Amino acid sequence: MSVIPGACKSRFWIPVTADKDGSKQEPAENSPGHSFTVMSYNILCQKLIRRDLFKYASKNSLRLKPRKDRMLKELKYWDTDIMCLQEVGIEEWQQALEPQCKRSNYDSRMYQSLQKAHGVCISWKRDKFHMAEEKTLAMDRSLKVCGEVLETDNVALIVVLRFGPAGTNADDASDRDCPGIIVSSTHLFW
Repeated sequence: MSVIPGACKSRFWIPVTADKDGSKQEPAENSPGHSFTVMSYNILCQKLIRRDLFKYASKNSLRLKPRKDRMLKELKYWDTDIMCLQEVGIEEWQQALEPQCKRSNYDSRMYQSLQKAHGVCISWKRDKFHMAEEKTLAMDRSLKVCGEVLETDNVALIVVLRFGPAGTNADDASDRDCPGIIVSSTHLFW
């Protein structure tokens, strides 16, 4: 790995495995099965930044260019097998994140509400997984809270990832028997 970006120094990984009954177990040395890393990260869409919500943050830390540079360094540093991203701004996705994901050997899917300038994204290493299925979910268009109607437009993205490199034919009957995982990314505003 390269030099640790400042923001990464305080982050740590939690190793977890599960028995067939779903109970958590400490990972065993040389355990059989598939091993992978997952990261969930709220990108904080630039259009959602309001100074009054982030009084503790310096002005420079909220500006797009320094934030984007730090974020891209951190995502590249961790180099996880799967990334679940929330509050991904469309412009940030198209101009920075999507090109970085492609250069870093990820396939990705993004989903957004038509009412918002941000959405959720799932990216996975194309040499480790291929997507077998994708579902999107639009939830509670409006919600009444304390007599006030909130337009939430919450969304979720769900993908079924099978182990094996991209390009594997998902329609092949043998692929349905291939082990895999279900991954979801959502950002809920109550």
